[in-house]
Amino acid sequence: MEFRRLNVNDYDALLELLNSTFANKYKRECDFLHAQPKMWVRDDEHMNKHFGIFEDGRLVSVTGIYPLPAKIADTDCLFCTTGNVATHPDYEGRGYFSKTFSAVMEEAEKIGADAARLGGARQRYARFGFEPCGALYKFTINSENRKKCKVDCTNFEFYELTLENTEELKYINELSKKFPMYVARSEEDSFRDVFLALSSKNASPYIIKHCGRFVGYLSAAADGVHVGASHNGRHVLEIRTESPEITCAALLAWQERVGGEVDVGLAPYMTEEIKRLIHISEYYTVASPSRFKFFRYERIADALLRVKAQYTAFPEGEAVISI
Repeated sequence: MEFRRLNVNDYDALLELLNSTFANKYKRECDFLHAQPKMWVRDDEHMNKHFGIFEDGRLVSVTGIYPLPAKIADTDCLFCTTGNVATHPDYEGRGYFSKTFSAVMEEAEKIGADAARLGGARQRYARFGFEPCGALYKFTINSENRKKCKVDCTNFEFYELTLENTEELKYINELSKKFPMYVARSEEDSFRDVFLALSSKNASPYIIKHCGRFVGYLSAAADGVHVGASHNGRHVLEIRTESPEITCAALLAWQERVGGEVDVGLAPYMTEEIKRLIHISEYYTVASPSRFKFFRYERIADALLRVKAQYTAFPEGEAVISI
């Protein structure tokens, strides 16, 4: 058994292990290359973010960690996503997952991460300090909602973007920075990072125009396939616009374009959008968006409280939280 950090020579083995392991688990074809376009670069920098175990020279278990610089209420934070956790079925039960995951947690501490996030079974990751945290408001909108809500959703246009749409990608990057929380995306290489981030999870990014001018953007995906020109993007993974009114009208216009039901998730600080959609949508849920582990509670708690103070009146006084 060999345990080490992956390098460029392990690119194909990593992709094969992830695709085959998850296909076996979920009984459907998986395509990590298109689901995670931002991370699949054939170089040491991207492959070094993974720790793996090899048996007879074959990669059989892996866990990855991906730093995500973020801004929360003007505080620069370093989050990291933990993912691409896979062990070949023939090698389960040997403690390989625990070994690779422990290495990733040590790496998070080493790079100075403020917090880490992941998805997955609660009991599997609770022993490493991950618990459900935060809130995501998820709304479902159908054609009847659109027809009867008396919101003007005319004159909207949606244009699917490519890497060549530098002007639109620059606009998207600047617009995202106007919100109290956002992931810092690199402006290098004609905003390639912005495009790839919005293309994750088999999604396609769109610029939103109203009466001919840019008013926002959204990223949407169909059920497990790339949206493209012939598929409906019923899952809106991210939407940001110039105002809450535009967000709601644009979502209704998108529903009309797509047909059927459309769902969208909104952050808690998007209070005006939430107030409107609660009355428009067919139904909504509020649930934790992910599982988090905080390495620096004070830093993150202070930043999040300052975000909350932007839309909630706090009582005077002091509170002491013992963690």
